[in-house]
Amino acid sequence: MNLLPNSEQSEIVSVIREFLANEISVRRYQDEELLGRSYSASLWQQLVGMGWFGISQSESIGGSALGLVDEVMLAREAGRQLVSPTVIATTAAVHLCTAMGNEPLAQQLMTGQKRAALALAESLNIEASTEANNLNGEIKIFDGENADFIFVCDGHSSCLIKASALTDRQSAACIDESIALELATLSATSCEVLSKESSLVNILALLLAGNLVGIAEAARDQAASYAIEREQFGKAIGSFQSINHMCADMAVTAEAAWAQLAYAALAVTEKMDCAELQVASVVLLAKKAAIDNARDNVQIHGGVGFTVEYDAHLFVKRYHVYKEILDAFYECQPRILSES
Repeated sequence: MNLLPNSEQSEIVSVIREFLANEISVRRYQDEELLGRSYSASLWQQLVGMGWFGISQSESIGGSALGLVDEVMLAREAGRQLVSPTVIATTAAVHLCTAMGNEPLAQQLMTGQKRAALALAESLNIEASTEANNLNGEIKIFDGENADFIFVCDGHSSCLIKASALTDRQSAACIDESIALELATLSATSCEVLSKESSLVNILALLLAGNLVGIAEAARDQAASYAIEREQFGKAIGSFQSINHMCADMAVTAEAAWAQLAYAALAVTEKMDCAELQVASVVLLAKKAAIDNARDNVQIHGGVGFTVEYDAHLFVKRYHVYKEILDAFYECQPRILSES
């Protein structure tokens, strides 16, 4: 099995990478006014125009009919620039709508007429609910401004909730200042679509893992670049063995995580018997790769790695947000043990 991107996939990645670097670069967070702000309508339409939300959907509903591998490649690029979780949520929401046969809503999400935000359910048991109006509880919303729907997953099922059904919405402090965090109460008669398909859980896990792999790669690249630029005792610090070996370890860590991500996406696409094991493995590996490389990036930057003038600390903070989301609905080790 060839895990290397083909020429078409490489071209897609190149275009997306250039767009994100120019329009949604991680450096934008140097502007405090952009911290925790949702993307403008024009920027969102640019993402729509690139086919971001329908890349793996069928052409009959306006998608690009590519594959899940292409989708996680986009998620990986999003992780490099710390793109808002609303992009993950809207992509997952499209999958949910098509799985439930709600093509009109899927098209509204794909064309940018609607957006979805990602949320954690504090006490929401989706699986136990048989009717929409049975869904009640406390939820935690990430970048929910301008979102029409809230995507929630409890590890067994996924649902899309109308944002208008939320009450008592209150802002809260987030460990990652680039994300707006809200606490809200979910009232009855709020569920637009409900799914009990485990495949949706795997897709959301892969999208989040893709972002974490992107974080690991961005941290690796940033550390290597700084090691070349920064000098001590008249030499680039990258020439010192300790820094040199640390950068090499970061490169191996990121490459291993990406290879596992690609294989897991292929396993899900091909409906392999080992698909569940591969997804659980990449979630575990991606989390470790992201935090290890993000920490080493801060270490290589030294004292300035903790300052707001540099981006190194942002990768550490975003990792903790995605880890919390993944830990809330996806338990890796039980899945790995059960499939081994």
